[in-house]
Amino acid sequence: MTYREAVEGINSALRFGIKPGLERVRWLLEAFGNPQEKLQFVHVAGTNGKGSTAAYTASILQQAGFRTGLYTSPYVCDFCERIRLDGKPIPRRSLAAVAEQVLAESRRLEEQRGEKVTEFELITVIALVWYAKCRCDAVVLEVGLGGRLDATNIIPAPRVAVLTPVSLDHMAVLGNTVEKIAAEKCGILKPGTGKVIVSPGQQAEGLKVMRHSAEEHGLEICLPATENICLTASALDGQRFTYKGVAYETAMAGAHQPENAAAAIEAALAFDPRVTLEHCQKGIAEASLAARLQVFSHDPLILVDGGHNIAAVQNLVAHLTAHLAGREITLVTSMMGDKDVCGSLSLLSGVATRIFCTRCGNARAMSAHQLAELAGKLGFGEVEEAEVPKRALLAALNRTPKDGAVVICGSFYLAGELLNFLTRRK
Repeated sequence: MTYREAVEGINSALRFGIKPGLERVRWLLEAFGNPQEKLQFVHVAGTNGKGSTAAYTASILQQAGFRTGLYTSPYVCDFCERIRLDGKPIPRRSLAAVAEQVLAESRRLEEQRGEKVTEFELITVIALVWYAKCRCDAVVLEVGLGGRLDATNIIPAPRVAVLTPVSLDHMAVLGNTVEKIAAEKCGILKPGTGKVIVSPGQQAEGLKVMRHSAEEHGLEICLPATENICLTASALDGQRFTYKGVAYETAMAGAHQPENAAAAIEAALAFDPRVTLEHCQKGIAEASLAARLQVFSHDPLILVDGGHNIAAVQNLVAHLTAHLAGREITLVTSMMGDKDVCGSLSLLSGVATRIFCTRCGNARAMSAHQLAELAGKLGFGEVEEAEVPKRALLAALNRTPKDGAVVICGSFYLAGELLNFLTRRK
């Protein structure tokens, strides 16, 4: 099987949709000798900050000398980004080899039990099989959706569980209140979990659920205090801060990143006593993640962000307000129809001069015309539409003055398409 055939085989399972539950993953993993039982995990759940927190944690553990796997979603530019080992994506040849075996077992499962395996379940099993084959010392595993019934929750009790800030998202699946969503996220907590790290910035109702869930399982909880986090310097493409009096520097932008980093520091320190503060400093400095307030270029200034819910858009608006006040900002945007599009556009209208609405290559994306109609009603003075993303971007670059900025936002799918285009063009 080639790499392309492997990705096509995995993506073909998209038609089965999202089917919460662990039975299919359990059956598949049993066919491979339960590789998850041979690994040690940091399990990361939450609504916002999961990817950044996971990336920081993996980077610290790698600095400490652990052979470290990092499993995240979605990918931005290349499918192999989802499954990393010591900071590098899984080689395409390795992905194809493992995927061929897992896809064969999934077909057997369908024939014998009539169960259709979903895309995320396939990728999770591929990752766990490969990490066990590589004899990872540590695997930082980001939850896909929710927690309790997410495919990643097939793992045994992790050494560390991390709960990042919870807000309203995926409400049709997880519930329509912060309490209900937090309860689903807390489904990753199991008796025997080494330690529970709760990120700063939690809403009160979510934090209450987390404390109660940890107590029910008899687990120790760690909540980094915001008063121990002090931002000392902030720029468009990174910042410096102290945590518990120790100085850190990160290339990942946004006022929320020191809180994500603090949770990661506590998670890494809890994972193994051999992790030192020096490892933490180097790991935070080396960590990176695409399409999280990413500055692609300075001339022209192009910023790329994949945040797609209200909390993420609030972070983007705060970042633009802090660092690009007084400059003309042109947005290039595509959004999924099942998100709070009106809420996001209302927030963005306060910082942008104009918006180019487009449609990324995802079936759930709104048409450029629908998005443009909403943008016009929600406060944008200049609204343009272009169904093809690269045409929207090129038009935005032409319309934006030299001292202005083009901001690509609204979806990781759009971010990936345009980052690939920009990289080829550069």
